[in-house]
Amino acid sequence: MLLVADAALPALVSLLQAANNPTGNAMAASALCNLADEAELSTPIADVALPALVSLLQDPTNTEGNTKAAGALCNLALQPELRQPIADAALPALVSMLQNTANAEGQTHAASTLWNLSENVGLRESIMDAALPALVSLVQDTANAAGKAKAAEVLCNAAMQPELRKPIADAAVPALINMLQNPLDAAGRAAAAGALSNLAKDADLQIVIADAVLPALPSLLQDATITEGTVNRSGALWFWIEKKMGADAIRIALQVLQSMVQDSSKPYGQAFAAAELAELAQTRSLQEQVAEAACRDLEVLATGGNNKAASEAGMQALARLQLAPDAQ
Repeated sequence: MLLVADAALPALVSLLQAANNPTGNAMAASALCNLADEAELSTPIADVALPALVSLLQDPTNTEGNTKAAGALCNLALQPELRQPIADAALPALVSMLQNTANAEGQTHAASTLWNLSENVGLRESIMDAALPALVSLVQDTANAAGKAKAAEVLCNAAMQPELRKPIADAAVPALINMLQNPLDAAGRAAAAGALSNLAKDADLQIVIADAVLPALPSLLQDATITEGTVNRSGALWFWIEKKMGADAIRIALQVLQSMVQDSSKPYGQAFAAAELAELAQTRSLQEQVAEAACRDLEVLATGGNNKAASEAGMQALARLQLAPDAQ
């Protein structure tokens, strides 16, 4: 493959730059996108084609070329050593593509590229400075499910940085909550839960996020369509906000968790619920409530079945409940 690429790259770059040939430009970008699937080819491609791909990405007359160029940059940005040069060359053009509502596929490729770039911790601040409003707009876009999920994943990565949480929360929490509540968007739900859980690591944001997210979590976690990824990320979110729950929220939470522990059709849900009950059982003032709600179900979970993760979490919860006077 490397020998083939070495022979083909000069011709592809020449076609990529050819004037008055939009079809050829797009075909060349598509070929480079496919070649960039091979990690060993990414650096040679970037060395000779990065400026031409960025130029094509900015061409207002070639929608297909824009899309294919964004796809090629997305694949190139999978390689850690290429993220900084891609960001330096292409960030403004990628933000412009994010804002192009007439090209949903291009928007999705641009958001995916930013997601790959945001794996580089050092690029997260510059990505937020340039792209936060456009990313939030895409998260709010009801017509582009794939694009909005990728945009939320960018926010999820950026929200790992403490200094970025406040501006992201100010701009994006309502949109992320709406995404979390959409039962028709499994990927978006998981991305939104991940972003919110990272934002909720900031103590100053926990109450705001708890107030916004608690009404949505019970129905979300009991939804028949929920995926494992959403359960796991919602579990992380719950972990950060559970200390902010009031008495009514704790009561509802225990009802939801008891229901999940009993549902053997969702083993990942059982494991999540048992782990959350174990977490709640660490708080002495809640141990009696946890025991009353779920002690028997936890005993069943801990002593039987093939769900090792749930059994271990159930045993941990029971061990903690031994401290409660009425746990037996």
